[in-house]
Amino acid sequence: VNGVNDIAPVPPRDVSISNLLAPAVTAPKKRGHHVKDRPEMQKHARDGQKNWAVKVLELRREWQQRQMWELHPHFQEQIRMCNRLHIKSQHECLLRQLQFALADGLIRVPEHLAFSPSDSNSFLGWTGFEVVPSRGEAFRRKFASMFAQQPQDRTLNNTLRRAGLVPERGWAEAWSGLGAFVFDVHTRAQYSGKKDCDYEVTYGAQALEAMRAN
Repeated sequence: VNGVNDIAPVPPRDVSISNLLAPAVTAPKKRGHHVKDRPEMQKHARDGQKNWAVKVLELRREWQQRQMWELHPHFQEQIRMCNRLHIKSQHECLLRQLQFALADGLIRVPEHLAFSPSDSNSFLGWTGFEVVPSRGEAFRRKFASMFAQQPQDRTLNNTLRRAGLVPERGWAEAWSGLGAFVFDVHTRAQYSGKKDCDYEVTYGAQALEAMRAN
């Protein structure tokens, strides 16, 4: 029978709040799409990648020359963790710089921020640290030396934020040694997917501003 009553009823549309707020599904963008046909950005990208590739080799050599594995019981295990997880060069540089800073007395690890053997609740073993107040400027300079050009404060903060290391009180206080940097797993997960933050840390704040302007 072809009557109206024989037509299958249309299911009611789901208008729940969760579905209304759900993001639209879009085709994934190809890697590097934002720098396609932009030679100046391609140059920024190549320069940034080259800087981290060179810097990580420099820090590895320094690490070996200083025999860092003898200076702290956790240093060698942190490097093993880094290798096991195939960590990017930027984060390996951060790991080694933090180790150097601890060995040089620029930062310290209080008891409540003890090293962790798990990467699920730490940044490669770091659950947090405090800057030694009298060595704050020296730590900032050493930290900034990882970058090819003098980084902005925002870039320095984002480098730590992407690793999940955030201040207990405020950024200025933490850099000055008036508060600790602590690992936050939610921040680590949140910022691991932020493209702007990733681009800035890799290529620099100037490159990020150029990308946004185009």
